[in-house]
Amino acid sequence: MTNCRSSRPSGDSDYPIPTLPASGRVAAGAAGRGHSTPPILTRRHLLATAAGLALTTVPFLSGCGTVAAPRTPLRVNLRLTAYERAFFARAVLPPFEEANNARVEFTSGTTDEAIGALRGGTSQVDLLAVDTEILGLLIAERLTTDLSAERERLRAEVIPSTLAAGEAGGALHALPYRPTTWITFYNSARLAAADVMPPRTWDELLVAAETLRAPDGAGQVALQGATTETVGGPAAQTLVELVWAFGGDPLTLADAGSRAAGDFLARLAPLLAPASWEAKFDTLTRDLANDRVALGPNWPVVATDLIQRGGKADIAATPTIAGPAGGPRVLSGQVLIIPKNATQPELARAFAAHLRGEETQAALARELAWFPLREDAFAFAPTWQQPIAAAALDALRGARALPPLANREAFDAALGVAFRQIAFEGIAPASALATAAERLRGVR
Repeated sequence: MTNCRSSRPSGDSDYPIPTLPASGRVAAGAAGRGHSTPPILTRRHLLATAAGLALTTVPFLSGCGTVAAPRTPLRVNLRLTAYERAFFARAVLPPFEEANNARVEFTSGTTDEAIGALRGGTSQVDLLAVDTEILGLLIAERLTTDLSAERERLRAEVIPSTLAAGEAGGALHALPYRPTTWITFYNSARLAAADVMPPRTWDELLVAAETLRAPDGAGQVALQGATTETVGGPAAQTLVELVWAFGGDPLTLADAGSRAAGDFLARLAPLLAPASWEAKFDTLTRDLANDRVALGPNWPVVATDLIQRGGKADIAATPTIAGPAGGPRVLSGQVLIIPKNATQPELARAFAAHLRGEETQAALARELAWFPLREDAFAFAPTWQQPIAAAALDALRGARALPPLANREAFDAALGVAFRQIAFEGIAPASALATAAERLRGVR
Protein backbone atom coordinates (compact mmCIF):
# COMPACT_ATOMS: atom_id res chain seq x y z
CA MET A 1 0.00 0.00 0.00
CA THR A 2 1.39 3.40 -0.93
CA ASN A 3 2.25 5.67 2.00
CA CYS A 4 1.20 9.21 0.95
CA ARG A 5 3.54 11.88 2.31
CA SER A 6 4.70 15.31 1.23
CA SER A 7 7.18 15.12 -1.64
CA ARG A 8 9.27 17.84 0.03
CA PRO A 9 11.75 16.97 2.80
CA SER A 10 11.34 18.91 6.04
CA GLY A 11 13.60 21.96 6.22
CA ASP A 12 14.13 22.31 2.48
CA SER A 13 14.99 25.83 1.30
CA ASP A 14 16.32 27.81 -1.62
CA TYR A 15 19.70 28.40 0.01
CA PRO A 16 22.28 26.13 1.63
CA ILE A 17 21.52 25.17 5.19
CA PRO A 18 24.74 25.13 7.21
CA THR A 19 25.25 22.24 9.58
CA LEU A 20 25.06 23.62 13.09
CA PRO A 21 27.18 22.18 15.90
CA ALA A 22 25.54 21.04 19.11
CA SER A 23 26.20 24.42 20.70
CA GLY A 24 23.77 26.03 18.26
CA ARG A 25 26.42 28.28 16.67
CA VAL A 26 27.63 28.26 13.10
CA ALA A 27 31.13 26.82 12.93
CA ALA A 28 33.77 29.53 12.54
CA GLY A 29 35.57 29.80 9.23
CA ALA A 30 32.82 28.15 7.23
CA ALA A 31 33.04 30.90 4.64
CA GLY A 32 34.91 34.05 3.73
CA ARG A 33 38.44 32.61 3.76
CA GLY A 34 39.23 33.83 0.25
CA HIS A 35 39.54 30.41 -1.42
CA SER A 36 37.13 28.78 -3.80
CA THR A 37 34.83 26.04 -2.57
CA PRO A 38 32.79 23.50 -4.50
CA PRO A 39 29.17 24.49 -5.02
CA ILE A 40 26.82 23.45 -2.26
CA LEU A 41 23.81 21.45 -3.39
CA THR A 42 20.70 22.01 -1.37
CA ARG A 43 17.99 19.42 -1.09
CA ARG A 44 15.92 21.43 -3.57
CA HIS A 45 18.73 21.24 -6.13
CA LEU A 46 18.84 17.45 -5.75
CA LEU A 47 15.07 17.17 -5.95
CA ALA A 48 14.94 19.38 -9.04
CA THR A 49 17.60 17.27 -10.74
CA ALA A 50 15.82 14.04 -9.92
CA ALA A 51 12.49 15.45 -11.08
CA GLY A 52 14.04 16.60 -14.34
CA LEU A 53 15.39 13.10 -15.04
CA ALA A 54 12.07 11.52 -14.21
CA LEU A 55 10.19 13.82 -16.57
CA THR A 56 12.25 12.56 -19.52
CA THR A 57 10.69 9.11 -19.19
CA VAL A 58 7.40 9.21 -17.24
CA PRO A 59 4.97 11.87 -15.98
CA PHE A 60 5.74 13.19 -12.48
CA LEU A 61 3.28 11.60 -10.05
CA SER A 62 2.91 11.92 -6.30
CA GLY A 63 2.91 8.85 -4.08
CA CYS A 64 -0.89 8.67 -4.41
CA GLY A 65 -0.88 8.80 -8.22
CA THR A 66 -1.97 12.44 -8.53
CA VAL A 67 -0.06 15.44 -9.83
CA ALA A 68 1.55 17.30 -6.92
CA ALA A 69 0.18 20.82 -6.46
CA PRO A 70 2.86 23.49 -6.98
CA ARG A 71 3.80 25.49 -3.92
CA THR A 72 2.85 29.17 -3.87
CA PRO A 73 5.92 31.44 -3.61
CA LEU A 74 5.92 34.07 -0.87
CA ARG A 75 8.65 36.67 -1.25
CA VAL A 76 9.82 38.31 1.97
CA ASN A 77 12.56 40.72 3.00
CA LEU A 78 13.31 40.38 6.72
CA ARG A 79 16.93 41.59 6.99
CA LEU A 80 18.30 38.51 8.74
CA THR A 81 21.89 37.56 9.43
CA ALA A 82 23.25 34.43 7.77
CA TYR A 83 22.92 32.52 11.04
CA GLU A 84 19.35 33.74 11.58
CA ARG A 85 18.42 32.84 8.02
CA ALA A 86 19.81 29.33 8.49
CA PHE A 87 17.74 28.91 11.64
CA PHE A 88 14.62 30.15 9.88
CA ALA A 89 15.19 27.62 7.08
CA ARG A 90 15.69 24.80 9.55
CA ALA A 91 13.02 25.50 12.16
CA VAL A 92 10.71 28.42 11.31
CA LEU A 93 9.77 28.02 7.66
CA PRO A 94 8.97 24.29 7.26
CA PRO A 95 5.81 24.20 9.45
CA PHE A 96 4.37 27.24 7.68
CA GLU A 97 5.27 26.00 4.23
CA GLU A 98 3.77 22.57 4.82
CA ALA A 99 0.56 23.97 6.33
CA ASN A 100 0.05 26.52 3.54
CA ASN A 101 1.55 24.68 0.54
CA ALA A 102 3.89 27.65 0.22
CA ARG A 103 7.53 28.30 -0.56
CA VAL A 104 9.04 31.24 1.36
CA GLU A 105 11.71 33.02 -0.67
CA PHE A 106 14.02 35.56 0.92
CA THR A 107 14.65 38.36 -1.53
CA SER A 108 18.12 39.76 -1.99
CA GLY A 109 19.10 43.37 -1.41
CA THR A 110 18.83 45.80 1.46
CA THR A 111 15.71 47.34 2.93
CA ASP A 112 16.50 50.60 1.13
CA GLU A 113 16.72 48.73 -2.17
CA ALA A 114 13.42 46.99 -1.48
CA ILE A 115 11.76 50.33 -0.72
CA GLY A 116 13.27 51.82 -3.87
CA ALA A 117 11.77 49.01 -5.93
CA LEU A 118 8.44 49.57 -4.21
CA ARG A 119 8.53 53.26 -5.11
CA GLY A 120 9.48 52.44 -8.68
CA GLY A 121 6.67 49.94 -9.12
CA THR A 122 9.06 47.02 -9.67
CA SER A 123 8.79 45.40 -6.24
CA GLN A 124 8.04 41.70 -6.01
CA VAL A 125 8.09 41.60 -2.22
CA ASP A 126 4.98 40.38 -0.40
CA LEU A 127 6.18 41.12 3.14
CA LEU A 128 8.82 43.69 4.12
CA ALA A 129 10.38 44.48 7.51
CA VAL A 130 11.10 48.20 8.00
CA ASP A 131 12.26 50.36 10.88
CA THR A 132 9.44 52.08 12.75
CA GLU A 133 11.12 55.44 12.10
CA ILE A 134 10.54 55.30 8.34
CA LEU A 135 7.02 53.90 8.39
CA GLY A 136 5.42 57.35 8.34
CA LEU A 137 7.07 58.20 5.04
CA LEU A 138 5.87 54.96 3.46
CA ILE A 139 2.34 55.67 4.67
CA ALA A 140 2.49 59.20 3.27
CA GLU A 141 3.63 57.79 -0.07
CA ARG A 142 0.71 55.30 -0.04
CA LEU A 143 3.00 52.31 -0.27
CA THR A 144 1.39 50.32 2.54
CA THR A 145 -1.88 48.44 2.85
CA ASP A 146 -4.57 48.77 5.50
CA LEU A 147 -4.20 45.95 8.02
CA SER A 148 -6.84 47.15 10.48
CA ALA A 149 -8.70 43.83 10.22
CA GLU A 150 -5.79 42.25 12.12
CA ARG A 151 -6.07 44.60 15.12
CA GLU A 152 -8.37 42.54 17.36
CA ARG A 153 -6.42 39.36 16.77
CA LEU A 154 -3.18 41.15 17.53
CA ARG A 155 -4.46 42.51 20.83
CA ALA A 156 -4.86 38.95 22.07
CA GLU A 157 -1.39 37.88 20.94
CA VAL A 158 1.22 40.61 21.36
CA ILE A 159 2.33 43.07 24.01
CA PRO A 160 -0.35 45.78 23.59
CA SER A 161 2.04 48.72 23.34
CA THR A 162 3.65 47.27 20.20
CA LEU A 163 0.53 47.92 18.11
CA ALA A 164 0.83 51.69 18.29
CA ALA A 165 3.98 51.82 16.17
CA GLY A 166 1.96 50.81 13.09
CA GLU A 167 -1.12 53.01 13.59
CA ALA A 168 -1.87 56.26 11.81
CA GLY A 169 -5.10 58.05 10.96
CA GLY A 170 -7.18 55.44 12.74
CA ALA A 171 -5.84 52.61 10.57
CA LEU A 172 -3.22 49.91 11.14
CA HIS A 173 -0.55 50.08 8.44
CA ALA A 174 2.04 47.66 9.84
CA LEU A 175 2.20 44.52 11.95
CA PRO A 176 4.44 44.11 15.01
CA TYR A 177 7.61 42.13 14.30
CA ARG A 178 10.71 42.99 16.38
CA PRO A 179 9.86 45.74 18.88
CA THR A 180 12.48 47.19 21.15
CA THR A 181 13.13 50.04 23.54
CA TRP A 182 16.07 51.34 25.48
CA ILE A 183 16.74 49.99 28.95
CA THR A 184 19.26 51.40 31.42
CA PHE A 185 22.47 49.39 31.74
CA TYR A 186 24.71 49.84 34.75
CA ASN A 187 27.80 48.30 36.31
CA SER A 188 26.48 46.88 39.57
CA ALA A 189 29.94 46.49 41.13
CA ARG A 190 30.87 50.11 40.49
CA LEU A 191 27.55 51.38 41.81
CA ALA A 192 27.90 49.22 44.93
CA ALA A 193 31.45 50.48 45.51
CA ALA A 194 30.12 54.06 45.41
CA ASP A 195 27.13 53.14 47.61
CA VAL A 196 24.74 54.12 44.83
CA MET A 197 21.49 52.30 44.21
CA PRO A 198 20.38 51.77 40.59
CA PRO A 199 18.35 54.90 39.84
CA ARG A 200 14.65 54.54 39.17
CA THR A 201 13.87 58.22 38.63
CA TRP A 202 15.53 61.20 37.00
CA ASP A 203 16.09 62.73 40.45
CA GLU A 204 17.87 59.57 41.57
CA LEU A 205 19.90 59.60 38.37
CA LEU A 206 20.96 63.16 39.15
CA VAL A 207 22.24 62.01 42.57
CA ALA A 208 24.02 59.07 40.95
CA ALA A 209 25.68 61.42 38.44
CA GLU A 210 26.94 63.58 41.29
CA THR A 211 28.42 60.56 43.09
CA LEU A 212 29.81 58.33 40.35
CA ARG A 213 33.18 59.67 39.29
CA ALA A 214 36.25 58.35 37.52
CA PRO A 215 39.67 58.78 39.19
CA ASP A 216 40.20 61.95 37.14
CA GLY A 217 36.86 63.35 38.35
CA ALA A 218 35.00 62.81 35.09
CA GLY A 219 31.36 61.85 35.27
CA GLN A 220 30.34 58.22 34.86
CA VAL A 221 26.65 58.59 33.95
CA ALA A 222 26.03 58.85 30.23
CA LEU A 223 23.11 59.79 28.05
CA GLN A 224 22.99 59.10 24.32
CA GLY A 225 23.78 62.51 22.86
CA ALA A 226 25.00 61.82 19.32
CA THR A 227 23.22 62.98 16.22
CA THR A 228 23.23 60.91 13.04
CA GLU A 229 22.49 61.48 9.37
CA THR A 230 19.69 58.92 9.44
CA VAL A 231 16.34 58.97 11.18
CA GLY A 232 16.10 57.83 14.78
CA GLY A 233 18.82 60.08 16.16
CA PRO A 234 20.03 59.13 19.68
CA ALA A 235 20.02 62.71 21.04
CA ALA A 236 16.47 63.23 19.80
CA GLN A 237 15.31 60.02 21.45
CA THR A 238 16.91 61.03 24.74
CA LEU A 239 15.06 64.35 24.70
CA VAL A 240 11.75 62.69 23.77
CA GLU A 241 11.93 60.39 26.79
CA LEU A 242 12.93 63.24 29.09
CA VAL A 243 10.08 65.43 27.83
CA TRP A 244 7.57 62.61 28.28
CA ALA A 245 8.86 62.01 31.81
CA PHE A 246 8.03 65.61 32.72
CA GLY A 247 4.63 65.55 31.01
CA GLY A 248 5.55 67.49 27.88
CA ASP A 249 4.79 67.05 24.19
CA PRO A 250 7.91 66.44 22.07
CA LEU A 251 5.95 67.24 18.90
CA THR A 252 5.57 70.88 19.98
CA LEU A 253 8.02 71.53 22.87
CA ALA A 254 5.88 74.53 23.78
CA ASP A 255 4.37 73.41 27.10
CA ALA A 256 5.29 73.49 30.76
CA GLY A 257 6.41 69.86 30.76
CA SER A 258 8.87 70.44 27.95
CA ARG A 259 10.29 73.47 29.73
CA ALA A 260 10.66 71.49 32.96
CA ALA A 261 12.52 68.77 31.05
CA GLY A 262 14.85 71.34 29.49
CA ASP A 263 15.59 72.91 32.89
CA PHE A 264 16.34 69.50 34.39
CA LEU A 265 18.69 68.63 31.53
CA ALA A 266 20.58 71.87 32.12
CA ARG A 267 21.12 70.83 35.78
CA LEU A 268 22.23 67.33 34.81
CA ALA A 269 24.49 68.33 31.93
CA PRO A 270 27.65 69.32 33.90
CA LEU A 271 27.60 65.94 35.64
CA LEU A 272 27.35 63.76 32.54
CA ALA A 273 30.18 61.54 31.35
CA PRO A 274 32.20 63.16 28.54
CA ALA A 275 31.35 60.09 26.46
CA SER A 276 27.80 61.43 26.19
CA TRP A 277 28.91 63.78 23.41
CA GLU A 278 29.35 60.92 20.95
CA ALA A 279 27.18 58.32 22.67
CA LYS A 280 25.05 56.06 20.49
CA PHE A 281 24.40 52.35 20.73
CA ASP A 282 27.84 51.15 19.58
CA THR A 283 30.01 53.68 21.38
CA LEU A 284 28.04 53.32 24.60
CA THR A 285 28.37 49.54 24.39
CA ARG A 286 32.12 49.99 24.06
CA ASP A 287 32.27 52.45 26.95
CA LEU A 288 30.28 50.19 29.26
CA ALA A 289 32.58 47.32 28.31
CA ASN A 290 35.80 49.22 29.04
CA ASP A 291 34.49 50.93 32.21
CA ARG A 292 34.56 54.39 30.70
CA VAL A 293 30.99 54.82 31.93
CA ALA A 294 29.10 53.12 34.75
CA LEU A 295 25.54 53.75 33.58
CA GLY A 296 23.68 54.59 30.39
CA PRO A 297 20.67 53.68 28.21
CA ASN A 298 20.97 51.27 25.30
CA TRP A 299 19.12 48.65 23.29
CA PRO A 300 18.66 45.31 25.12
CA VAL A 301 20.36 43.42 22.28
CA VAL A 302 23.78 44.84 23.23
CA ALA A 303 23.72 42.56 26.27
CA THR A 304 25.04 39.89 23.91
CA ASP A 305 28.28 41.84 23.46
CA LEU A 306 28.49 42.96 27.07
CA ILE A 307 27.51 39.82 28.95
CA GLN A 308 27.49 36.75 26.74
CA ARG A 309 30.54 37.50 24.57
CA GLY A 310 32.14 40.21 26.69
CA GLY A 311 31.99 38.43 30.03
CA LYS A 312 30.92 41.56 31.91
CA ALA A 313 29.15 39.70 34.70
CA ASP A 314 28.61 42.90 36.69
CA ILE A 315 26.47 44.51 33.98
CA ALA A 316 22.80 44.67 34.98
CA ALA A 317 19.79 46.60 33.74
CA THR A 318 16.72 48.46 34.91
CA PRO A 319 13.75 49.15 32.62
CA THR A 320 13.29 52.88 32.72
CA ILE A 321 13.95 56.21 34.41
CA ALA A 322 10.77 57.91 35.58
CA GLY A 323 9.89 61.56 36.06
CA PRO A 324 6.84 63.30 37.53
CA ALA A 325 4.71 62.02 34.61
CA GLY A 326 6.18 58.51 34.47
CA GLY A 327 8.91 57.06 32.32
CA PRO A 328 7.72 55.65 29.01
CA ARG A 329 10.43 54.53 26.66
CA VAL A 330 10.27 55.26 22.93
CA LEU A 331 8.96 52.21 21.11
CA SER A 332 11.29 51.35 18.25
CA GLY A 333 12.41 48.32 16.29
CA GLN A 334 11.01 46.78 13.11
CA VAL A 335 7.48 46.29 11.83
CA LEU A 336 6.10 44.34 8.88
CA ILE A 337 4.31 45.95 5.96
CA ILE A 338 2.48 44.30 3.10
CA PRO A 339 3.26 46.50 0.09
CA LYS A 340 0.37 47.83 -1.94
CA ASN A 341 1.38 45.74 -4.97
CA ALA A 342 2.00 42.47 -3.10
CA THR A 343 0.90 39.47 -5.14
CA GLN A 344 0.22 37.26 -2.11
CA PRO A 345 -1.22 39.59 0.58
CA GLU A 346 -3.27 36.91 2.36
CA LEU A 347 -0.35 34.50 2.48
CA ALA A 348 1.79 37.36 3.80
CA ARG A 349 -0.71 37.93 6.61
CA ALA A 350 -0.61 34.24 7.42
CA PHE A 351 3.19 34.22 7.54
CA ALA A 352 3.23 37.28 9.81
CA ALA A 353 0.81 35.45 12.10
CA HIS A 354 3.12 32.41 12.05
CA LEU A 355 6.09 34.58 13.05
CA ARG A 356 4.24 35.92 16.09
CA GLY A 357 2.82 32.51 17.02
CA GLU A 358 3.54 31.03 20.43
CA GLU A 359 5.87 28.26 19.24
CA THR A 360 7.78 30.48 16.82
CA GLN A 361 8.29 33.24 19.37
CA ALA A 362 9.50 30.74 21.96
CA ALA A 363 11.98 29.29 19.46
CA LEU A 364 13.28 32.72 18.45
CA ALA A 365 13.78 33.67 22.10
CA ARG A 366 15.45 30.38 23.02
CA GLU A 367 17.68 29.87 19.98
CA LEU A 368 18.38 33.39 18.68
CA ALA A 369 17.95 35.38 21.93
CA TRP A 370 15.39 37.62 20.19
CA PHE A 371 13.23 39.73 22.48
CA PRO A 372 9.72 38.46 21.80
CA LEU A 373 6.47 40.04 20.77
CA ARG A 374 4.54 37.93 23.25
CA GLU A 375 4.78 37.99 27.02
CA ASP A 376 4.54 34.19 27.25
CA ALA A 377 7.72 33.79 25.18
CA PHE A 378 10.03 35.74 27.49
CA ALA A 379 10.32 32.71 29.76
CA PHE A 380 12.26 30.97 26.97
CA ALA A 381 15.12 33.48 26.96
CA PRO A 382 18.54 31.91 27.63
CA THR A 383 19.58 31.83 31.27
CA TRP A 384 22.29 34.46 30.83
CA GLN A 385 19.76 36.79 29.21
CA GLN A 386 16.89 36.40 31.68
CA PRO A 387 17.57 39.53 33.81
CA ILE A 388 17.92 41.66 30.67
CA ALA A 389 14.81 40.08 29.17
CA ALA A 390 12.84 40.95 32.31
CA ALA A 391 13.94 44.59 32.07
CA ALA A 392 13.11 44.65 28.36
CA LEU A 393 9.64 43.22 28.95
CA ASP A 394 8.93 45.79 31.65
CA ALA A 395 10.07 48.59 29.35
CA LEU A 396 8.00 47.27 26.42
CA ARG A 397 4.87 47.08 28.56
CA GLY A 398 5.02 50.80 29.24
CA ALA A 399 6.55 51.88 25.93
CA ARG A 400 5.06 54.68 23.90
CA ALA A 401 5.22 55.14 20.15
CA LEU A 402 5.77 58.38 18.35
CA PRO A 403 3.23 58.81 15.57
CA PRO A 404 4.47 57.63 12.17
CA LEU A 405 5.84 60.95 10.91
CA ALA A 406 6.24 61.55 7.19
CA ASN A 407 9.23 63.79 7.96
CA ARG A 408 10.81 61.95 10.88
CA GLU A 409 14.24 63.19 9.82
CA ALA A 410 13.23 66.83 10.43
CA PHE A 411 11.75 65.91 13.79
CA ASP A 412 14.92 64.11 14.89
CA ALA A 413 17.10 66.97 13.69
CA ALA A 414 15.12 69.59 15.63
CA LEU A 415 15.14 67.64 18.90
CA GLY A 416 18.70 66.42 18.51
CA VAL A 417 20.01 69.95 18.08
CA ALA A 418 17.98 71.17 21.06
CA PHE A 419 19.35 68.41 23.27
CA ARG A 420 22.94 69.14 22.32
CA GLN A 421 22.51 72.88 22.73
CA ILE A 422 21.24 72.45 26.28
CA ALA A 423 23.52 69.59 27.33
CA PHE A 424 26.80 70.49 25.64
CA GLU A 425 26.73 74.08 24.41
CA GLY A 426 25.37 75.94 27.42
CA ILE A 427 22.45 77.48 25.54
CA ALA A 428 19.52 78.39 27.77
CA PRO A 429 16.81 75.71 27.66
CA ALA A 430 14.06 78.23 26.84
CA SER A 431 15.98 79.47 23.81
CA ALA A 432 16.94 76.00 22.55
CA LEU A 433 13.39 74.70 22.92
CA ALA A 434 11.88 77.75 21.23
CA THR A 435 14.16 77.29 18.23
CA ALA A 436 13.27 73.61 18.04
CA ALA A 437 9.55 74.36 18.38
CA GLU A 438 9.74 76.70 15.42
CA ARG A 439 11.44 74.01 13.35
CA LEU A 440 8.72 71.54 14.29
CA ARG A 441 5.89 73.61 12.84
CA GLY A 442 4.21 71.54 10.19
CA VAL A 443 6.25 68.40 10.88
CA ARG A 444 3.85 65.47 10.76
